[in-house]
Amino acid sequence: MKVSKYATITATHDFVPLAFETLGPLSSAATAFISSLGKRLSVVTGDTREEAFLFQPLSMAIQRFSSVALHDTFASSETEDQ
Repeated sequence: MKVSKYATITATHDFVPLAFETLGPLSSAATAFISSLGKRLSVVTGDTREEAFLFQPLSMAIQRFSSVALHDTFASSETEDQ
């Protein structure tokens, strides 16, 4: 749906929908995009670790969201007392 929604901008921009699931892999297009971006950054900065530097914060964000989502499934003791 998003790809068709933004089809008109593909003449001037690259559109790669990125969706992250806690228990699922990235799409091949998303993986290729992030890898390509990391390689381009490596050329500019000279640091070959740029690709890893892109994937690590994404992984941490997913883990943090998962922990918040899990935490919010537990009833707090304040709610039970009222």
